[in-house]
Amino acid sequence: MTQGRDETREARLAAYRDGNLPPDERAALEATILADPEASEELYAQLGIQDALERARGAAPRAALRRLFTVVLPLAAAIALLWLGPQWQQQLGAPPEPPRFRSLPGTLRGLEPQGELAAAPRQFRWQREPSAAQYRFELYDREATLRYDAVARDTLLILPADAAAVDAGFWRVVPVDSAGAELRPSEPLHFTSPDARR
Repeated sequence: MTQGRDETREARLAAYRDGNLPPDERAALEATILADPEASEELYAQLGIQDALERARGAAPRAALRRLFTVVLPLAAAIALLWLGPQWQQQLGAPPEPPRFRSLPGTLRGLEPQGELAAAPRQFRWQREPSAAQYRFELYDREATLRYDAVARDTLLILPADAAAVDAGFWRVVPVDSAGAELRPSEPLHFTSPDARR
């Protein structure tokens, strides 16, 4: 019985030495070499090769690298996307919040128009800001979409004839100082007209 095992072993070793051993059997034989140091020496002598043990020892780091690239890195990438995704989305083109939520109301006050109006407004007045060199006027519809903006040096703005009237929405003024820095904007003044109620 031992002679049959020895012949089988010799045949496997010869196939290994000639490179004719299937990869799974080759890996099993190399694992055997790693598992028993005394058997390793005997197999070295029988095989006459020095790199068998080196290949077997190199399989463990390769498996760890393979595991790193197939499991750990994709998992880390998925976690990073879940964590950073909303921030990237906001930076890569998400629309800004409507202006009425961006800043707190300031000391500048809009005067008119506001509330319920007889028609869509075409003229806007606001209080003077002493430190302002000019004013940026913004007119929004009821969905907070900017419909018209302009720069004014005075506290009165009349919409040009080619500007579309807004039936319902709000407007605000942002004072700008002589250095070009924006000061605190006015509170938004909301308005509606009969055309908006239809």
